[in-house]
Amino acid sequence: MRHREVRVAVILTVIAVVFTIGCQKKITPHPNQLNAFDGQAYDSLVSAQAALDEAKGQYASGKLPPSSKAIINDAGAVYESARTGWVYWRDVSMGIKPGDVNEAQAKLQDDLAQLAAAIAKVAAIKGGQR
Repeated sequence: MRHREVRVAVILTVIAVVFTIGCQKKITPHPNQLNAFDGQAYDSLVSAQAALDEAKGQYASGKLPPSSKAIINDAGAVYESARTGWVYWRDVSMGIKPGDVNEAQAKLQDDLAQLAAAIAKVAAIKGGQR
């Protein structure tokens, strides 16, 4: 039963992230934000970092089982990949680095979906604790 709960959490989180990235709502922009996608990607990264920091703290204090270390570390690696992709996308978008903006954005969207799935796994090991 636990596997099914994790799978449902992952699916719902991925759907939420894709929906959030795809929506062009009127949101107060961040300073230096390039566009709505940039702001949404930034928000996703900040939220993921907060979830990882919380999980690391719980692990360090013994509130999570030893098996959770691999899940947290995997999510950290996915976070770093997404953060690197976001920086690259911004650099390409601003003309600082060469590259195709659309390809960089598509890659970043994929990275953010993978990040959402990884954070859902972290949330599952925490048992939905906040």
